[in-house]
Amino acid sequence: MRIDVNVDGRYDILRSVSASVGGKKEYVGTSKGVCRFCEVDSPTFKQCSHTFPEALGNKWVFSRDECDCCNALFSKYETALVDCLKPLLTMGGVKGKKRIPQSGRTLGSTYIKHSNSGEPRRQSWHCKGESLSDYGPRLDQKTGLMDMKLPIPEIPFVPRYAYKALAKMGYALLPDDELKNYAMLKDWLQNPKDQLNFPILDVQLSFASIGNAPSTVSGVLLRRTDSADEIPHILFIFSAGSICLQIDLMSDHLEDHISLMPAGFVKLRWTSVIEGDQEGKAIKLTYSEPVTLNWNSSDPSPQPIESMNLKFNPITRVASFHPNLRG
Repeated sequence: MRIDVNVDGRYDILRSVSASVGGKKEYVGTSKGVCRFCEVDSPTFKQCSHTFPEALGNKWVFSRDECDCCNALFSKYETALVDCLKPLLTMGGVKGKKRIPQSGRTLGSTYIKHSNSGEPRRQSWHCKGESLSDYGPRLDQKTGLMDMKLPIPEIPFVPRYAYKALAKMGYALLPDDELKNYAMLKDWLQNPKDQLNFPILDVQLSFASIGNAPSTVSGVLLRRTDSADEIPHILFIFSAGSICLQIDLMSDHLEDHISLMPAGFVKLRWTSVIEGDQEGKAIKLTYSEPVTLNWNSSDPSPQPIESMNLKFNPITRVASFHPNLRG
């Protein structure tokens, strides 16, 4: 996989780990018997630790230096992240654990189920329920497209846990010479009940190819080129199929010279390119303009997708989904 990003020379790619269907397994960290997250004496490493959540489609990237206790702790964070993204996982056809496609619910008795048809690059969705008649489909006379709105229930998730899931992934990819700059982040990850006052924990969320996204995951660390530049030291970008998320990987002290940044200060347009599918053609995923979410709360909140708009061309049979955020 190739990453295309334009940051005007202010960032370099520090590390990039990516994989997709048909690719080889990737391993991060070293097998020294020391957990990079807790550093306790004699940790056990019997579990298979996924660097990126398996429920987000990761079948290929694993960590050698994440112990069983930390793996169990981080699963709480990953569950929150998956709950937050469930509608997008359903529409994007992401296969979770045991390679089962994700499924989700809309409001009332309606449900949406995604399945593969058995043919390459062809997928189908099944929508059932009486409430569908209340939301379309409707014909746009100007475009000739059928339009249906699918409302999504307020599935609860813990925003701060979901943020920690992203921070854990970014920390897992840090090179050894950067770990000393992220001791406070490591300690924060170890405390699921922290009471630290973060007015803002910004997450940038963007979408691409919702409805027919390829099976792929990537994690990228970007490091600023000038230490005096008033931008975050390291950014972490994670993408899984149709979803892309970005955070500032908060260092202990390397952002002290930066004044308080407004929400959404850092927004990158992101593109992932898979170098050749089964037909030998490259697949390009260009993600939308990111939207800013604040995941500082430790209280359960509704997942951010209020509804999905399905547009369908009855002549070409080409369909696309567009997510509508709450509020």
